[in-house]
Amino acid sequence: LEQLEAAFYEKVVEVGTLKGREMTLFTDIRDHEIAHREFFKSALGSAAIPALTPDFSMVDFKNRASIIQTAMTFED
Repeated sequence: LEQLEAAFYEKVVEVGTLKGREMTLFTDIRDHEIAHREFFKSALGSAAIPALTPDFSMVDFKNRASIIQTAMTFED
């Protein structure tokens, strides 16, 4: 889950659809999810699963509502 969340928030920030306070919040969340991913990767060592290549083709990263709904799904 941490890999998926980190990848999602990295893509959100990269695409840049969100602006202002929303982008600031999503950038903070991205940074936290990256930290979580790296923590588990380090803690699990050789037992960690390999890096995933998530398929976000169902997410419209140019659409604010799509981004928010996907984020809510991950966080719930």
